[in-house]
Amino acid sequence: ENGHDEVIDTLSVPVNFRAGMVATRLTDNGVWELNDEIGVYMQYANTALAHENILFTARNLPYKVVDTSTGALESDDRVLYYPQNNEVDVVAYYPYTSVLSATEDYEIPLAANKDVLYSKVSGKSAADPKVSFSFAHKMAKVTLNIKHGWGAFTTDDIQNMICSDVVFKGMPTEGKLILNDATTESISTSVSDFSPSVKFPTPATGFETGFSAMFVPHKGTDYSNRELHLTVAGEKIVWEMPDSEMFDAGMHYVYNVTVNDTRLVIECISITPWTTTESTAGKVNFDPAIEVVHVPAAGKKFHMDARHSTHG
Repeated sequence: ENGHDEVIDTLSVPVNFRAGMVATRLTDNGVWELNDEIGVYMQYANTALAHENILFTARNLPYKVVDTSTGALESDDRVLYYPQNNEVDVVAYYPYTSVLSATEDYEIPLAANKDVLYSKVSGKSAADPKVSFSFAHKMAKVTLNIKHGWGAFTTDDIQNMICSDVVFKGMPTEGKLILNDATTESISTSVSDFSPSVKFPTPATGFETGFSAMFVPHKGTDYSNRELHLTVAGEKIVWEMPDSEMFDAGMHYVYNVTVNDTRLVIECISITPWTTTESTAGKVNFDPAIEVVHVPAAGKKFHMDARHSTHG
C-alpha cells in the first residue's frame, strides 16, 4: 500500500486528452495524422515514474489521434479516470510501443532517423481534467545545405546526389529515452553507418541540394572517429568531424556545405530549438526551457581536403 487514494466510482471524472500540434516525421506539415498513437502514463503528482506511483490502469496506455484538427486523443483500451482526492502528473511519448524495457527507468528506444517525442503535464486533477500535451523532440535534427564551389564539380553533380551519397560514420545509431526524467542516452555499441532519410524537393536559397537526418543525441568526446562522407560525381570527400561537435536532444543543427575540387567548406550556421512552424491545424506549443541550447559551434567554419580535415 502506498497511502494514495485510488477509489474510482461513477462520480469519477475521466481524463480528457488533447495532443499539441507537432511534426511527427521530417516530411510532415506540422499536424498529427489520423490514428497516430502515443503511450500514456499517469502517476501521483510530484513522484518519480515508478511502479509504486503509477495508477493501476495508467501504465503505457495507447491513445490514438481521433481528430487531426484538434489533436484529440482516445483509447480503445479503457477510459482513464482521475483519483478522487489526489493530483496527478501525466507522461506521454510518441510513437507508442507495446514492448518496453522491464527496468524501473521505463526506457523508450531511440534509433537514427526515427523521431521520438516526449511530454509531461503536471498537477492535474478532477477539478481541472483537460490535459493538453506540448511535445518536445528527443532526437537531434541535422540539415545539410550543399552547393558546388570552385573546381570541376557542377550544379548538376550536386543536384544529382541522393541520400546514399551522404553517409555518417562513427556515430551511435541507437539510444534510449528515460521517461522518468526525459533524459536521453546513446548506446556506444550501436555505432554504424547511416544516411539522411530525406532529400529536400526544393533546396534552400543559394544551394543546389539539401538533406535532413535525425541523430541519436550524443557528445563528440564519446565518439572520437566520426566522419561525414560525400560522394559527388563518383568521387568521395571525407570530413573528419571535430570532437567539439555535439548533438543535443530537441535541437536543430543547420550546416552549409560548399564542395570544392579538393576540399569542403562546412559552416554550422545555426543551432536552434527544433520546433514546427504554424500550420493550418494550429500553432505548436513548445517550451524552450525543456532543453539547454548548445551554441559554441555556430558560425564556425571547417576547411577539409579530400582525405584529411583541419578546422579553424
